[in-house]
Amino acid sequence: TILGGSDNYLFASEDAMVLCVGMVAAKLSRTADARVSDLIDFIQLSLSDNSKACFGAFFGMGLMVKNLASRSELSGSNPSKVWRRRTIQRLLGIFMTEFDACLSESNSTVRELVDCLKMGESSDDLLCMCEEIDLSILVGVDQKFKSILIGLAHTFFALSAINVKLMKCVACTLIKLPWGSGKGFIMHNAYKACLDAEMFQQEDLSNAILDCTDVLRKAIADGSDMICSDALFALASLCSLSTANVQTETSLVVETIQKVLSDVSFGNDCKSISALAGCAIVGQVPGLTSFTPLAHQLVKKEVSLSVVKVLNETASNDSEELKCRDSATIGLGVLCAMKSSIRRVRKNRLVFEKTKQIDRGVDIEAIIQARDGSVLESILHEIQALLRMKSQHSHEDAAATNNKLSVLFSSLELIAMPGSFSRVIEMALSTTSRNDAEVKTSSVSLLVSQLKSRRRIGFDGRGFVDLSTRLAKMPYQELTDLIGIGSLPIITKAIPDLLNQLPTSVCEGVLKNLWTLSQDEIIRNSSISSTEAFLLGLKKIMLDAVKNDPGSKQTISPAVLRALQKATIGYIFSDLCKNASPSNPVCMLNSENIWSSYIRCLEIIPVAVISESDVLKSEINLGNIYGIALCARVLSSMSGSSASNRTRKIETFIACQNYPGNSNNDIRVIDQIRAVLVASLAIAPQPQSETEMKESVMNIFEIMLVQGGKTFGLELLAIKVAFWWESLHVNEQSSINVPVQRVTKLSSFLIAKNICFQFQSLPCDVLIQFYDACIADLPFKLALLCGRWRISDDVSNRAKRICNDGIRLRATTPKSEARRLENSLTCLRDIVQFITGEMLF
Repeated sequence: TILGGSDNYLFASEDAMVLCVGMVAAKLSRTADARVSDLIDFIQLSLSDNSKACFGAFFGMGLMVKNLASRSELSGSNPSKVWRRRTIQRLLGIFMTEFDACLSESNSTVRELVDCLKMGESSDDLLCMCEEIDLSILVGVDQKFKSILIGLAHTFFALSAINVKLMKCVACTLIKLPWGSGKGFIMHNAYKACLDAEMFQQEDLSNAILDCTDVLRKAIADGSDMICSDALFALASLCSLSTANVQTETSLVVETIQKVLSDVSFGNDCKSISALAGCAIVGQVPGLTSFTPLAHQLVKKEVSLSVVKVLNETASNDSEELKCRDSATIGLGVLCAMKSSIRRVRKNRLVFEKTKQIDRGVDIEAIIQARDGSVLESILHEIQALLRMKSQHSHEDAAATNNKLSVLFSSLELIAMPGSFSRVIEMALSTTSRNDAEVKTSSVSLLVSQLKSRRRIGFDGRGFVDLSTRLAKMPYQELTDLIGIGSLPIITKAIPDLLNQLPTSVCEGVLKNLWTLSQDEIIRNSSISSTEAFLLGLKKIMLDAVKNDPGSKQTISPAVLRALQKATIGYIFSDLCKNASPSNPVCMLNSENIWSSYIRCLEIIPVAVISESDVLKSEINLGNIYGIALCARVLSSMSGSSASNRTRKIETFIACQNYPGNSNNDIRVIDQIRAVLVASLAIAPQPQSETEMKESVMNIFEIMLVQGGKTFGLELLAIKVAFWWESLHVNEQSSINVPVQRVTKLSSFLIAKNICFQFQSLPCDVLIQFYDACIADLPFKLALLCGRWRISDDVSNRAKRICNDGIRLRATTPKSEARRLENSLTCLRDIVQFITGEMLF
């Protein structure tokens, strides 16, 4: 309703609509609702125009930051706290980015401050840079800049909870702003937060009050309205923080307010802010220095009466402008709200202290009411008791408690629970140590089971979706500390159930986060379980989407499906080429399942989507040759190209790679050899017709003729012929019309369809020995095939020329490469001899 209000004139202005969106987001942020991220995206889009004040957007963000920080502490690995902390850091980054955009020149210190806010950490020299910063405001952005400052004024409490050094950096930056920019709105909160955190001393506050006093007096003398109102509000709000005697300054504030409101020479804006300054001298102004009207405990009665008198006179003066009278009336309303605030604050403090002593464990009975005497009631009572025992951290027989809790959680997996039960799961995870893997695994399994679409009437499962989303957005180390190392595959496998219940705009981010976590598991924990589970879940989504069952309901939106397809042919493929390659020892023994699932997903994706991929159409290199070779048959559909053209391109790259020299001590050289040899094993079994095979053989000989015999061309030719030979069961008995020749079976004994997966874990020297066996068998097989294909003259001619070139290189070849050169020359000599009968050497 709110987002569509701009079309049906529900709101008086776009700013009012954005303010309502911010208030809704602030409300949702209390429960860490996943929809908050989408609302922040919407608010951020509304900030692109510097000519607009955007007060609603900045005020709404300030309200969000306040709500996010006031619920609980922000430190810790609890997923709710992690989500709150990161959301606050994101909002602060938006504030300071817009702050920098309003400066006359983009400031490098402010940009560094933005980066530090997003990370939540301060650099070593940042504070010194902020203390010496010189800022000026862009012309024409006054209203927007003041809106930024009003919103920022409410973020200092959150900043102090994240990093007090960062808070001081922000405070020093804002204090350095020129007078008249609106910095008076942030002075109270900036100094209060820094004083509470002991980053400022009372001496710093006294100097600030003196500076405000001097600026105010000078502004009155010069008749500068903007500077006068700015310094007046700053001085009025700072006086309440000082422990020294500020009677003189307080009197100056009251006198200035009376002068401004009664003097026609001052403008309406100056008079309006002066009315608010009168409220600031009495207490905290809601919306500016706080969100609650609170009277200062030490404010004197005569000061309050003086402010009330001058505001009342202005509000009842018909000769004043309407804007001035309205401001004075609002000020009187604020003062009325402050009247009983002191008593209310004292009462709330007593209640708060009492509440802190109460056990804050989750009350399961308040979440779900089971039928009296039922098995479910007994289970829930037992879970409640066990969680209380765990929260005490001093109970005996913890192993038995964890075992019971795991069994009870497992018994609930088939029952649809209300979404608020996610708090029980979250508490179980946060109160269980990292070593108690059984409880963590059962908790995550219960969470995932509740994502399945079997909700009961009246039960909202959004709590489980929100918790799963927050877990997916956590960094790997924090997540594994919370849920245990073995529980991540359980979450990644539940991708279909999770994405079906998320808004379209959230799905893509969650998918990428889960994929990143699964890749982090390979790198940090040497495990591919999460990657396998992720790809299985992805394959399930795509298969369900292409079933086209008329009676079945579409489970995922077309937009999400297209995002999944683009991710599959984008960053997922790039990461698999890097982390599921033969050079990665973690994936050597288990990459077949990963690549098989990935290729199945690739086969489902429409050709039009594949054709749009920049990753799959990128240049072939040693980093991606293995993945491209495995996917060659599917990728051949790109741009309407034939399978032979795609395969030929891969073969050309392999055949052009120079065989490195001595590789005994160089890991990089070993990895290069392994990458090329295993990629050859992957491309060799690709189905080809007899014509395509002939062309491929001739192409490899042409490359060796140009590049020389030091490339991998002979290895590629040997393995291709070996696969072709076995696929057609060609042997000497089927070649009756040619002279009887001996055809060995040494390499044929090892040939299999998925040989690349079976051989990729072998040591590099063993792989080389296998290829040597294939090369030894190549002359007999190739001679027979060339006779059948009628290319004997072309092949023998090229082989003879390549062999002669190699013979001339014998004398200059290093000893480390001499053995391979001799094997190559022997193979080429035998090819010529078996085809023509000529003996070269």
